[in-house]
Amino acid sequence: MSRYKFRGKATSVERLDELEISHKNGWVYGSLIWNNGSPFIVGDIGDHDEDFIQPEWWMPVIPESVGQYTGLCDKHGTEIFEGDVIQYTLPDEGKTRTLDVKSVNGQYRTDRSTVYAVHRICEIIGNIYENKDLLEA
Repeated sequence: MSRYKFRGKATSVERLDELEISHKNGWVYGSLIWNNGSPFIVGDIGDHDEDFIQPEWWMPVIPESVGQYTGLCDKHGTEIFEGDVIQYTLPDEGKTRTLDVKSVNGQYRTDRSTVYAVHRICEIIGNIYENKDLLEA
């Protein structure tokens, strides 16, 4: 069974630290739920019975920062998410490409190819939420 994994930038890094929720520069990883149009990343199930479910933690995240894990890793073994900016050089062309990862018709793609086709030669150099300038070049 595959597990869907998401990430998002927390609305408050201070709150993450206060609650001792694991994060990477304010980015949290887990499952995604929406409540009244607001996204939350939630941790594993902490407690449950037939009437309720309680995650170990939950954190509101900035909507435009939410991205789903592609199921692939870059050449360094880092997980690739929607919204990542990847860079690679095709050996036969010698030209370096810098592109963002998006979901198009159920496939994770860049403007040039599927992520599957290049994941073994690419590396993540940032994301479109924090590094928009990487795509301007």
